[in-house]
Amino acid sequence: MTRMHLFKAVALAALISACAGNSVPDIFAFQAAPDTIEAGSTSTLVVNVTNGERITVDQGVGEVFSPAIVTVQPLVTTTYTLTARSHDGKVVSATATVTVLPVHAASFTVTVPAATAGTAVTATLTALDAKGNTSATYAGTAKLTSDDAQAVLPRPRARTCSRRLTPSLQPPPAPAR
Repeated sequence: MTRMHLFKAVALAALISACAGNSVPDIFAFQAAPDTIEAGSTSTLVVNVTNGERITVDQGVGEVFSPAIVTVQPLVTTTYTLTARSHDGKVVSATATVTVLPVHAASFTVTVPAATAGTAVTATLTALDAKGNTSATYAGTAKLTSDDAQAVLPRPRARTCSRRLTPSLQPPPAPAR
């Protein structure tokens, strides 16, 4: 049998199977691409199902039609479940996971209100991504420094998944008169 005959035979068998009432949904593909992203990025869910009367994806995606490419932007690692139902109630499902990594901070801003010597102040350190947006998923250690040798600074603190690090700073005492 030649390749062309084999291809025609497979295609005919698939057609006969579909027409014969094979109503079990068949999930050919359900995957995330890419399956690992940085927070704030997008991934696509690739869906390819046959014999599915109703095809849904959880996590707020909803009903989809096959074949489909669905863009998602999860904030945290998320597993999506695809459920395919046939017209006579048969159900199959599959999962795809998108792993979300913390954004690497490209820069930081520090906001310190005006202070009087000897009075504690609260400074706000904000991690920014490469586009200048506040990084809601920054993970790292913040160490504040000062060119004032008498400044009392907090010890370095490890931070994960926080928008802002707000340490209290104790300025040096007022100079004696």
